[in-house]
Amino acid sequence: MCIRFGKKIVHGMSYKQIRDYLRDIWWLRRIHQFYWTYVVESFRLLWVALYVRPIVVARYDKHLRRISKKFGKEKVKVLFLVSNLAKWKCQSVFDEMSCSELYDPTIGLMAMDIERRLTREEKRRHFEEMQRYFGSRGMPCVLAYDIEHDKPMALETFSPDIVWYQMPGVGSQIIAPEEVSRFALSCYVPYFVQNYGALEMDCGQYFHRMLWRHFTLNEEWANAFMQFQGRFFRVGNVVGCGHPMLDLIESETSSAEADHKLVIYAPHWSCGIGENYSTFLRNGQKILELAKNTQQIRWVFKPHPTLRHVLLENKFMNKDSVDAYYSAWEQFGDVCYGGDYTHIFQESSAMITDCGSFLTEYGCLGKPIIHLISSNCLYKPHPISARLFDTYYQAHDWDEFMRHFNQVIINGNDYRRKERLSMLETMCLRSTKAAKNIIKYLDNIFSVA
Repeated sequence: MCIRFGKKIVHGMSYKQIRDYLRDIWWLRRIHQFYWTYVVESFRLLWVALYVRPIVVARYDKHLRRISKKFGKEKVKVLFLVSNLAKWKCQSVFDEMSCSELYDPTIGLMAMDIERRLTREEKRRHFEEMQRYFGSRGMPCVLAYDIEHDKPMALETFSPDIVWYQMPGVGSQIIAPEEVSRFALSCYVPYFVQNYGALEMDCGQYFHRMLWRHFTLNEEWANAFMQFQGRFFRVGNVVGCGHPMLDLIESETSSAEADHKLVIYAPHWSCGIGENYSTFLRNGQKILELAKNTQQIRWVFKPHPTLRHVLLENKFMNKDSVDAYYSAWEQFGDVCYGGDYTHIFQESSAMITDCGSFLTEYGCLGKPIIHLISSNCLYKPHPISARLFDTYYQAHDWDEFMRHFNQVIINGNDYRRKERLSMLETMCLRSTKAAKNIIKYLDNIFSVA
């Protein structure tokens, strides 16, 4: 097979090689994104309204009645799908259910995102790592992925009453909410906390519209999500109960402020693609050099778990350069690649980030954030989030960043602190008790259905 594009000739390449080659052509990638985002989704929404919605709603109603009949007599089986430890953010919900006589929670190990691209042996090691993590905490888990045949297992095998998702990119129809609706209810808490105004990404995908319940940060966000979806294009409801990740952060805020300077650098993955939040290509190396030259500060490198993959797949950096960059942080600072980072948040003095979720997660601690703002960011902060983000130290370029860094971090002059804390109180983000709210909501709906 021979294909000519510009000055390059693709000859004798496999389908996968050709696909990867075409992905590197930026204008083809934009056409592909437009096609899937607008053309395909428009037809899928029409299909939802006319055909899918009535069927899935009827299924969920049947399961709700079935669960209600046994509620209080038999435990409700809940299967939490987890594909990456760094994206496991429902620990407080799991703990709350484990302490209840009404629920029987289990972790279902799955490959849903970048994990699907790992080799068979890499997948095996990845699952073993997750099994050790949950096993060491006494949390029951099952392997819900067939490694030998490289595909998800049918979730009906585990007889769940509720399947719990944390990310929309499930990667296979067999574990999609509309398929799950045949035998269970579906609940969703995103692994990130709502931040920017990307409503089509946060609540407008086909996945979101097929859910029985979508739990989000508060009722203000819930109303915004449901209004965006429209009455006839959603199956279930969005409910504002708080985000479970904030439960863990809240539990860490009782200790005293750190008496030393510990700064977290947390870059996002979207370098020139996707939401374009990331400023890593512009600032990553500079911040590394700055960290090396400010040894009076203890630094923690907390990259988004997808960053390394994006840098390599899109050829922004070669493997040697990426390895060297990560190794440089490991040699003189601390690094955090997993999902257990609340203790680092508590110990820290400030965060430097362009990572959307951390703008809310870390922001709830009331500590200063230098917000690195991308010059070509696809989305602006939603008005709900903008009220909080506007109390941060926003850096649009390196000079602006250094002014904030010197004044706030080096000199300790956090002059927006009172304004920031006042906004957190106004938005009620420091005492959400999300897990208790979610369990209370489920208890009530199962009791009266």
